[in-house]
Amino acid sequence: MMDWKDIVSRFERQLDNPDLSNGERECLEHRIKWLMLLNRDKPTYHPSNGTDLLLEAHKDPNYRCTPRSLLQG
Repeated sequence: MMDWKDIVSRFERQLDNPDLSNGERECLEHRIKWLMLLNRDKPTYHPSNGTDLLLEAHKDPNYRCTPRSLLQG
């Protein structure tokens, strides 16, 4: 199986082909950009009481999230 970096380099080599139409060139550029965005480094996740509502509801069945409680907390 090919790595995503190998696929990007293959697409970049195909961009050097002078026989490509503008549509094919735009398609390859879009695929390269999409693969780069899909495989970028992900930010680290730090759950907190205000953002991880499902975890809080799982820990405490009586937990309720309302706009007023978010403004007070």
